[in-house]
Amino acid sequence: MGKEKNEIEIQRENVASLYNEVAPVYDDSFESKAEYQIPKILKEIYARYGIEGGHILDVGCGTGKLKEYLGSKFVYGGVDISSAMTEQAEKRDYIVHAGAIEDVIKTFPNQSVDHIATLSSLYFIKDIDNLLKEFERVARKSIFVSFEQFEPSIIEMMKGRGIDIYNHSASLIEMPTEIINNVLLWKRPNTDDRIFGDLVFKYYS
Repeated sequence: MGKEKNEIEIQRENVASLYNEVAPVYDDSFESKAEYQIPKILKEIYARYGIEGGHILDVGCGTGKLKEYLGSKFVYGGVDISSAMTEQAEKRDYIVHAGAIEDVIKTFPNQSVDHIATLSSLYFIKDIDNLLKEFERVARKSIFVSFEQFEPSIIEMMKGRGIDIYNHSASLIEMPTEIINNVLLWKRPNTDDRIFGDLVFKYYS
């Protein structure tokens, strides 16, 4: 048990260190070059279900770029393991929580946010079953999650940097409203690698 906890701590430290390093240039060096499709699809889904505002918890919020896709009618909360990222998100008027989402989400009361959006942020977490249950507990109106599916070469490359990434199944979300399978999610900047995966949306009507 102690060894497992130590591995989790090392993983968190390495992920935080990576994103603390890139935070100041993240929007220019990643967002603008990644052909990032997930926010566009989220916006389309929200439009389809008439979601125009409310309190949204952006999990793995990064610099808070989601606000530029969805607009100012939402109140944005953000969680990110990188304190440098949350500092950037604050500049976009996010209410931020720096720390591991597995810990932070437990501090939220039941049904305390309208929407949870998790875009490209769960693949650093090995065991996410309990986390997804926490999403169900905290969200009042909807949950949106992307599940990236990485090629073995990318998994090995990241392992070489001391970071494990994991492919998770869309089936982990119980009774979803929509699943979009095997869709292009984003492109790795400065490479030709395109990341595909599944998008899951759950709407509480």
